[in-house]
Amino acid sequence: AAVTGDVGTPRGAATVVVAAAAALGGLDALVFAASGPFVPRPPEDIDETAWDASFDIVAKGFFFAACAARDLFAGTHPPAAVDGGVGRGVIVAITDCLGLQPWANFAAHGAAKAAQIHLVKELARAWAGDGVRVCGVAPGPVDLEDDEHRAATLRAAAETSDKRLVKPAQVVAAVKLCLENDGMTGANVVVDAGSLLSS
Repeated sequence: AAVTGDVGTPRGAATVVVAAAAALGGLDALVFAASGPFVPRPPEDIDETAWDASFDIVAKGFFFAACAARDLFAGTHPPAAVDGGVGRGVIVAITDCLGLQPWANFAAHGAAKAAQIHLVKELARAWAGDGVRVCGVAPGPVDLEDDEHRAATLRAAAETSDKRLVKPAQVVAAVKLCLENDGMTGANVVVDAGSLLSS
C-alpha cells in the first residue's frame, strides 16, 4: 500500500503513519527513511529555509512519526512475548554517518541527523516500559542507481577505508537486524564501509 503526505509537519507525519497502518490492517514496525535537502554547500551559504527543511523532515518528522507509531502499537497490539521479553513494536530510523562525524559542506543535514540519532536513544529509554524498541541505522555512501550526486558519492567512497560504496542490501540487513533482534534498543548501527575510520 502506498500513502503520501508531508512528514515535515507534526500533523503530516502522524497522518502518514496512521494512513499506512489503516491500509495495512495494523502496525508492527516503522522504518523512517525520509530525508531533507542534501545539497553540499558551505555553512555560511545555508539559509533559514534550507536549515528548517532539514530539521523539519529529519528530526521533527521522525519524532512525530515515531510518536504516532508508538500510540498505534499501544492501542492495537497486546504485549507479545518474544524470547521471554515483551514487545509491542519497533521503530527504526535511517540515520546517517554525517550525524556522527562533521562534514563541512553538510552542516544542516549533519546537525539534523545528529539530533535524530539522539532522539533514537531518548525514545528508546522513554518507551522501554511500553515494550517499544527504537534503533537507528547509519549508512555511509550508498550505491544507488538514481543518485543525483553520483560523482560526489564516489569521491566519498574513495576516502573510506574499504574504498567502496555500501550496497543497499547491506543497509537492509542492518534494518532487519534491528527489527528482529529484541535485545537491541537505543542502538545506532553503522554500515559505512569504513567511512568513519578514515574521516
